[in-house]
Amino acid sequence: ISDGVVVAMPNYYAIESKWEGFLLSFVSSIAEPVGGILAYAILASNGMSLLAFAVMFGFVAGDGVYQCKGIAANRWEDPEDTYSATCCMRGIVVMATSLLLFSA
Repeated sequence: ISDGVVVAMPNYYAIESKWEGFLLSFVSSIAEPVGGILAYAILASNGMSLLAFAVMFGFVAGDGVYQCKGIAANRWEDPEDTYSATCCMRGIVVMATSLLLFSA
């Protein structure tokens, strides 16, 4: 949803159309789960080997590190570090917890 808001806000302020902003937000937000379902369907049909799982988790981990790097680079907006590090650590904990829950 946050990606959708990032897409919708500049559009809304540029052309002041709530409906077009909502539509772009919806399309941007729905793309990730639809892509995940399609990728799972493709990989599951091929037997979903451990190597496929390892590669997928590697890509996800790399994306998470890249996003955290972006958060750290934008600390100039939060010089007292009121939110940046706390939210980044919360995201890491959520991801680690989900991996532990799905591995059981």
